[in-house]
Amino acid sequence: MMLSSASIFLTILVHVVDASWSASQLKAGYNKRNVTTTRPAHHQANAHHLDDKWLYVVNGSREVGGGHHSELLKYNLSSGALVRKYIDLFAIWDYVSASVVCDDMFYAVATNAPVAMGLLVLNLTSGQRSYPPTESKLTHAIQCGKAPGTLNMVMSAFTSPVTFSLRTYNVSNSSTTQIGTFPNDFWGGWDSIFRFDGVDVWAAFPKKPDIFGNIDSGELFIMDGTSGAIKKRQEFPKHGGEPYYTLPAAEDGTFGAVFSHNGGAQLSFCTCDPSGKKITTSGCVDASDWWDIGEPPTVCPDGTIIVAPKAMLSGNTQPVFRVVPETGGSLAHVMDIVGVSDVYKAETMACIAA
Repeated sequence: MMLSSASIFLTILVHVVDASWSASQLKAGYNKRNVTTTRPAHHQANAHHLDDKWLYVVNGSREVGGGHHSELLKYNLSSGALVRKYIDLFAIWDYVSASVVCDDMFYAVATNAPVAMGLLVLNLTSGQRSYPPTESKLTHAIQCGKAPGTLNMVMSAFTSPVTFSLRTYNVSNSSTTQIGTFPNDFWGGWDSIFRFDGVDVWAAFPKKPDIFGNIDSGELFIMDGTSGAIKKRQEFPKHGGEPYYTLPAAEDGTFGAVFSHNGGAQLSFCTCDPSGKKITTSGCVDASDWWDIGEPPTVCPDGTIIVAPKAMLSGNTQPVFRVVPETGGSLAHVMDIVGVSDVYKAETMACIAA
């Protein structure tokens, strides 16, 4: 079902009606669109406009086996047009981690913890879907592979300690080929510490907690996605917080990063300079409204960053924002996703050029 931009902009609440999920709604009032939070200026490479891009959003329950199936929405960030693609993504799977669109295929991490770990493979043209396994490994980040039907994935094996590796995944036979492993022995449980940067993979691991269970620093690993070699390893500042996620670098090499403090939702947003032996930070500001329980942000092809922070959740209404780098990483409202109940909210998101 397609909603015109006019119908979205002229109404505060738009009902997306379907027999199986008539209570699902999308709210995108024109007077609320692009309203931003306020922060000081911050230098960060990131496109901040809403040129023609599509945002795929899974609207579903964070509870595995919820009473309603999840649905896949396709939303135009420029016009506000909404396509309700599929309404029957199985409720036994949770879709709260990474996703990606490769040509006409939508791939998303699917988990049925602790029973099974797999991948949602959905043909966006035919609607055909499958849930192949991932070798009993948990996937944390996904990138389209060089060859059709392949994906690059950061995965973990349930060893002690947990082993993280970059692998190529063959969708047709559900097999993987290891490219490289990360030399890490501690993980805080957040998928958001991993991201692809071209052929490279960035992983911002936390340091081990102290005797009181506090984590106040971390270490950045950059892996060459072709050879699997660790091409860079640098420590973040001591007492700077636990790395929550890193953002694409600016032309001068600096990059934005979000850090968690006190083990949870107190966040700071800093400019990181990796030019020295250790990473230094500056311009740190409060970013607690970015809190998203460790779910990775969505980065569009042009660098625009989309987030759906759980810190902004109100009842069953989940706001979706874009990051405005010129104003210190403030958040500009894009739309609200409204679930059928207060356990239904925006889950994984993927962004592509329209």
